[in-house]
Amino acid sequence: MKRTISLVLSAVLAVPLMSTAVVLAIENNGSEPTTKPPAQVEPKSRTRDQPKVALNHTEKPITADELKLLQARIEKQKTVHKIKLTNAEKLKIQNKCKAAQGLVSSVSGRVKGLETSRSQSYDNMVARLTDLSAKLKAKNADTTVLDADIVALQAKVTTFSTDLAAYKVTVGDLADMDCKTDPEGFKAALTAARAAQETVHKDAQAIRTYVKDTIKPVLSSIRAELDKKTEGEQ
Repeated sequence: MKRTISLVLSAVLAVPLMSTAVVLAIENNGSEPTTKPPAQVEPKSRTRDQPKVALNHTEKPITADELKLLQARIEKQKTVHKIKLTNAEKLKIQNKCKAAQGLVSSVSGRVKGLETSRSQSYDNMVARLTDLSAKLKAKNADTTVLDADIVALQAKVTTFSTDLAAYKVTVGDLADMDCKTDPEGFKAALTAARAAQETVHKDAQAIRTYVKDTIKPVLSSIRAELDKKTEGEQ
């Protein structure tokens, strides 16, 4: 059982933080990428000036209802982030935002991949701890604190998943919107996406810190308790 606890601890602490590579590296009012994006291939069925892909980022054209929802979210972000640009700032974004959207499209794909991989990692982490708790109960260990900690950890994982889903939407809006027609909307979407990405990163950090500073000491305490019982039986 001591070895089992050690293995589970190693597994849960090995889950890395959200990759900092999934970052919107677009500066100068969202007008130009600071890093060279991967080559983007425009679908032949869509011209450069047409709306980009649907919100689920497939080749299915965006519908009128989806476009209406996208525009509503953009207008909300303008209000939330109090976006007001000068004519010079608008022109700068209009001249360069298409290039920036190419980078955002690649980020969008990575966010989708992150959503799948990270959700699996965190779900496996909670499942391993839950399974360990059951095994510890079978050894007559007191798992009251551990069980409460697992519940709290699950809540943090749920928050992460919710915030990551919101981040995916903001990145999708940034890539899908007509940035030339609405430069203020593009700036608002960029600001929202950056804020959402920071929130997700903090969520991931909170999970790792909770496992390290809260769950790990509890498991160590339980292991020490089991060791004492084993020594007393010898």
